[in-house]
Amino acid sequence: MTKPRAPFTNLTGDQYANTLVQKLTPVADRIRDLRTRLGGVPYQVSLVRTRWSGGRRNHGTEEVVSVTPILPTPKVQALDSMNQVLQSAGLDEVGTIRVTDISPAYTEDQLVGVGPQGEPIPSDENFYWEITFPRPLPQMAVQRRYTVSGVPNYNPTRFGWSVALMKAGEERDRVTGTPGSD
Repeated sequence: MTKPRAPFTNLTGDQYANTLVQKLTPVADRIRDLRTRLGGVPYQVSLVRTRWSGGRRNHGTEEVVSVTPILPTPKVQALDSMNQVLQSAGLDEVGTIRVTDISPAYTEDQLVGVGPQGEPIPSDENFYWEITFPRPLPQMAVQRRYTVSGVPNYNPTRFGWSVALMKAGEERDRVTGTPGSD
């Protein structure tokens, strides 16, 4: 006679909230923050939302609506995957990077810029990621603008999200922070 097999677990959303992975998430976030305090991640990653005064994208003046830092600071893959390409207006960076170790406290909707109920980005707004590399004074911080490329991936055993980003558009002005000029 064979022994009956132990029942398997089929997690619901409520049950997942009580798993060991979910309970250890704050510990993982504190370790990530320690990495930042030690100087192991010398950059800032933010979600930026801008609005155009003309009622739709690329019409009128673009103004920053919000800059939301992603905390604890996630890990940015080395920028050596980026290439500089000679364009008619000068050198331009192209390529994709991956940002990993993003806290599970963020939702997929937040990471891609849609509303909490999945509402699309309004037609008069832009949403992008910005990675800022602070420099010792008197140098100005280097800021780079990216858009989400693909679907964010949640990996519970790594306690976080990863997102592929593609280089996009002009950076905000290093002195004034206004969009569209570098």
